[in-house]
Amino acid sequence: MLLSFTAKIYVLVMHLWTRTISLKRKNRNLCGAYEYMFLFSDREPP
Repeated sequence: MLLSFTAKIYVLVMHLWTRTISLKRKNRNLCGAYEYMFLFSDREPP
C-alpha cells in the first residue's frame, strides 16, 4: 500500500518534470510519449 502510494508520487513528479523539460525544449512529441508511458505504467498493477 505504502509502496504503491510512493510509486504514484514518484510517477507524478517525474511526469511534471518531464513535461516542464519538454515545454522548455518545445518538443511536444517527447512530452506526449512520456505522458503515454507514465499513464500506461500507472495502470499496471504494482
